[in-house]
Amino acid sequence: MAAIAGPPRRSFVIEDGAAFPRSPRVPMRWCSRTRATPLPTRGRCRRGRQGIAGTAFSWNGMHTIPMLYSEHFAPWSERARWAMDHHRLRYSLVEHTPLLGDLRLRAAARKATGAVSVPLLVDGPVRLRDSVAIAHYADSKGSMPRLLPAATADEVLAWCSRIEPLMQLGRARVLAGLKTGSASILEAAPVRTPDWLHPVVAAVGSLAVRRLEKKYAATYEPAAALETARSVIRQLEAALRGRMFLVDDRFSFADIAAASAFQFVQPVDSSFIALGPATRIVWTWPGLAEESASVIAWRDTLYHRHRALPSPVADVDR
Repeated sequence: MAAIAGPPRRSFVIEDGAAFPRSPRVPMRWCSRTRATPLPTRGRCRRGRQGIAGTAFSWNGMHTIPMLYSEHFAPWSERARWAMDHHRLRYSLVEHTPLLGDLRLRAAARKATGAVSVPLLVDGPVRLRDSVAIAHYADSKGSMPRLLPAATADEVLAWCSRIEPLMQLGRARVLAGLKTGSASILEAAPVRTPDWLHPVVAAVGSLAVRRLEKKYAATYEPAAALETARSVIRQLEAALRGRMFLVDDRFSFADIAAASAFQFVQPVDSSFIALGPATRIVWTWPGLAEESASVIAWRDTLYHRHRALPSPVADVDR
């Protein structure tokens, strides 16, 4: 006896109150946020996550939208979001809070032991745990010009390697700065807290900072860090002299990596990455920001030309 097949697994986009079936092979369309309406189906259909870009439905509660776990302030996470947004890809954005969100992140990564970190992209059985892998994923799914084209991918990745010391030293410096004052830790709290809870929040935040220092083996020696950072900046200044892009006179992931790294030198405008005033002070590298004014101006121009489009997220969970 032949088996009786159940209803085909399909997902839906709710757009202006109407349900449109979506083929798994057709990219999810952009749609406005709207109130979901019941779908006339015989199978069991659960509501997906609703947010800025709309609402998705799927059979048997299966998510049809990739989920990107990130920290809104972290340059590594910004690289991943920028790559996804460059290709206009639809995804669900989940804000990770260090320490408090570690168990959820570990479960999402399906990693019982060892370190877990963001960015993390989850798309069905796929787990991508770094920004370069997520950029490759975005290139494979999107239709915009590739960020890592085959002809210049090695050169793009070489720039990522050159920039990485600035990222590592910047993180160590920020973590050291967070230990010296509680104002920036309170600004980073996932929810607003009453004044009487501030000592508790500050204590939990300090614990999270110490764990991050241990996790990344972050040590900050001001003189050595400054010299290494200057070396990276000199390479960027030389490469960008008279040019807008680092590789092959076209926008690539190398430009995203370099621009994101300067979050550790002077944070980008809050319209792109929101930071509180105390946090912005901690992230600003005195002296180095003034020395690298030309690269920071290039970064700001790049953001306004290539990052102005709002993220097409399906959900922001903070």
